[in-house]
Amino acid sequence: GASSNSAAFNVYPNPASTEVTIAFTANKEEAYTIRLIDVLGRIVINQNETSVIGDNQFQMNLSELAKGIYMVVLQNSDGTLQKKIIVN
Repeated sequence: GASSNSAAFNVYPNPASTEVTIAFTANKEEAYTIRLIDVLGRIVINQNETSVIGDNQFQMNLSELAKGIYMVVLQNSDGTLQKKIIVN
């Protein structure tokens, strides 16, 4: 489940400016939704990706975003994982 993979969920660099990499380990191929949510709870980026078994890395472009604190939310059929990032 997502909870057992939480230690393998990383977002870097943090703080970030133009791009972040969302890295996680998956034990099967499945659909993931990666969202970036601002402090007001608005979804500012919504990406649909499909994992591979093992290590996954997806890029998210931040160059159009205002500076501030955002939450990266990684969601699959098992649930969601969240990481706070700073865009500067």
